[in-house]
Amino acid sequence: MGCDIERFVEQCGVCNRHSHSNVKEPMIIKEVPEYPFQIVGSDIFHFNGANYIVIIDSYSGWIDFKKLRSLESSEVIEHLQSWFAVWGTPEEFNSDNAKQYTSQLFKNFSAKWKFKHITSSPYHPQSNGLSERAVQIAKNILKKCHEDNSSVQLAFLNYRNIPRNLKLQSPNLRLMSRITNSPLPVASHKLKPRVIEDVKQSLEAERCKQKAYYDRSAHVRQPLEINDRVQLQNLLTNTCESGRVIARSDTPRSVLVENDQGDIYRRNTKHVKKSSTLINAQPDVSCDVPVTPEARQVEIGLGEQRQQYQFGEKTQLAEMEAARGQNNTDHLPQTITRSGRLVKPIERLNL
Repeated sequence: MGCDIERFVEQCGVCNRHSHSNVKEPMIIKEVPEYPFQIVGSDIFHFNGANYIVIIDSYSGWIDFKKLRSLESSEVIEHLQSWFAVWGTPEEFNSDNAKQYTSQLFKNFSAKWKFKHITSSPYHPQSNGLSERAVQIAKNILKKCHEDNSSVQLAFLNYRNIPRNLKLQSPNLRLMSRITNSPLPVASHKLKPRVIEDVKQSLEAERCKQKAYYDRSAHVRQPLEINDRVQLQNLLTNTCESGRVIARSDTPRSVLVENDQGDIYRRNTKHVKKSSTLINAQPDVSCDVPVTPEARQVEIGLGEQRQQYQFGEKTQLAEMEAARGQNNTDHLPQTITRSGRLVKPIERLNL
């Protein structure tokens, strides 16, 4: 019966149309950089009526942000050029699929400055977790400074000097091999350059620990192949539609899906389910498994037992009614349980 229910739901177009996202898969540990500004992430966020661009270095955790005058690609490129001119051009640049990062102007910028641009899966910010974490930190600092009416740049100065742990130390120390002077008291010898050893090994150990906790509730899914019929989840309407896989993307767990109307979307496998059922199709209640002779005999046997049980139950009820014929409680309602036990009514005095 359980298998029949699962098969019925899988063939139900309405159930598939309103199905939930897939369960999470095991975490993919991204490449750990070997030196500062080798891998960086960037994102655009909105706070208190203004737009900001944030950048974060994967090696050091160093964060900076700038206020945007407009949301044009030229404005974003201008700020990125100022950062790259100081810290160097990264080998890998991670971002989401915002129009500022996917325009032709930004493609020309990445080709001219010779860095690899990788975009995350649409509607899946988890694949751009480095930049999303930077946005969260920047927003928290802006919010606290706005309520306290204090300097945002001073807060970022102190943040970059705070050690994360004994091995990784502070973002400034990992980025510049020294901490910067600030209004906080600091010993003079700590301002002198010193190199932090084994940063990559420490970062790998931390990410492996995060993966171990994350994978406790993760499940491995069946991989999608080209031309597989799938259900594509629409995150805007929270419904699903039919489609097929036409190609794989250059990033893990990202595929190109074409729906029945001919529109092509890039989606993460979290929002795509393998299915051969059309979303608009109705469930076929008659599509049962062929009945074998053995199964038919079992069904007949169950039917005979059911009839015997009903006959015995009726006989028992008739005997009970005859036994209650001489009682003076016939005018009271009688209750008989499913097992055939008679529940006698309560006799009350009518004074």
